[in-house]
Amino acid sequence: MWGWVVLLTLVIGSIASGLLIGRWVALVIPAVVIPLFYIGLRYGWWGYGVGDGWSLLAIVFTIVVMAATGGAVVLSRAVRR
Repeated sequence: MWGWVVLLTLVIGSIASGLLIGRWVALVIPAVVIPLFYIGLRYGWWGYGVGDGWSLLAIVFTIVVMAATGGAVVLSRAVRR
Protein backbone atom coordinates (compact mmCIF):
# COMPACT_ATOMS: atom_id res chain seq x y z
CA MET A 1 0.00 0.00 0.00
CA TRP A 2 2.61 2.55 1.04
CA GLY A 3 4.71 1.80 -2.02
CA TRP A 4 2.13 3.39 -4.33
CA VAL A 5 1.88 6.46 -2.14
CA VAL A 6 5.65 6.88 -2.13
CA LEU A 7 5.88 6.30 -5.88
CA LEU A 8 3.08 8.74 -6.68
CA THR A 9 4.68 11.35 -4.43
CA LEU A 10 8.01 10.91 -6.20
CA VAL A 11 6.44 11.21 -9.65
CA ILE A 12 4.49 14.34 -8.75
CA GLY A 13 7.53 15.81 -7.02
CA SER A 14 9.77 15.11 -10.02
CA ILE A 15 7.38 16.73 -12.48
CA ALA A 16 6.78 19.67 -10.14
CA SER A 17 10.53 20.17 -9.81
CA GLY A 18 10.76 20.42 -13.60
CA LEU A 19 8.06 23.09 -13.61
CA LEU A 20 9.45 25.03 -10.67
CA ILE A 21 13.18 24.80 -11.41
CA GLY A 22 12.80 25.20 -15.17
CA ARG A 23 16.34 23.98 -15.84
CA TRP A 24 17.66 20.70 -17.19
CA VAL A 25 19.33 19.96 -13.87
CA ALA A 26 15.83 18.98 -12.68
CA LEU A 27 16.28 15.70 -14.58
CA VAL A 28 18.72 14.60 -11.88
CA ILE A 29 15.86 14.29 -9.39
CA PRO A 30 13.94 11.45 -11.10
CA ALA A 31 17.20 9.84 -12.20
CA VAL A 32 18.07 9.45 -8.52
CA VAL A 33 14.79 9.07 -6.63
CA ILE A 34 13.02 6.51 -8.85
CA PRO A 35 15.89 3.96 -8.68
CA LEU A 36 16.12 4.62 -4.93
CA PHE A 37 12.42 3.82 -4.68
CA TYR A 38 12.95 0.45 -6.33
CA ILE A 39 15.98 -0.26 -4.17
CA GLY A 40 13.87 0.47 -1.10
CA LEU A 41 11.08 -1.71 -2.46
CA ARG A 42 13.55 -4.51 -3.05
CA TYR A 43 14.74 -4.38 0.55
CA GLY A 44 11.25 -4.02 2.03
CA TRP A 45 11.54 -0.44 3.25
CA TRP A 46 8.01 0.11 1.98
CA GLY A 47 5.64 -2.35 0.42
CA TYR A 48 6.11 -6.08 0.08
CA GLY A 49 9.15 -6.28 -2.14
CA VAL A 50 9.41 -6.86 -5.85
CA GLY A 51 8.35 -9.52 -8.30
CA ASP A 52 9.77 -10.87 -11.52
CA GLY A 53 10.94 -8.28 -14.00
CA TRP A 54 11.19 -5.49 -11.43
CA SER A 55 14.55 -4.26 -12.72
CA LEU A 56 13.20 -3.75 -16.25
CA LEU A 57 10.17 -1.95 -14.86
CA ALA A 58 12.46 0.28 -12.79
CA ILE A 59 14.43 1.27 -15.90
CA VAL A 60 11.34 1.91 -18.03
CA PHE A 61 9.58 3.85 -15.29
CA THR A 62 12.67 5.98 -14.67
CA ILE A 63 12.83 6.86 -18.37
CA VAL A 64 9.11 7.72 -18.47
CA VAL A 65 9.32 9.96 -15.39
CA MET A 66 12.46 11.64 -16.74
CA ALA A 67 10.64 12.31 -20.02
CA ALA A 68 7.70 13.81 -18.13
CA THR A 69 10.06 15.96 -16.07
CA GLY A 70 11.82 17.05 -19.26
CA GLY A 71 8.45 18.00 -20.71
CA ALA A 72 7.76 20.04 -17.60
CA VAL A 73 11.10 21.84 -18.03
CA VAL A 74 10.25 22.65 -21.65
CA LEU A 75 6.81 23.92 -20.62
CA SER A 76 8.30 26.02 -17.84
CA ARG A 77 10.83 27.57 -20.22
CA ALA A 78 8.15 28.30 -22.81
CA VAL A 79 5.91 30.01 -20.27
CA ARG A 80 8.73 32.14 -18.86
CA ARG A 81 9.65 33.58 -22.26
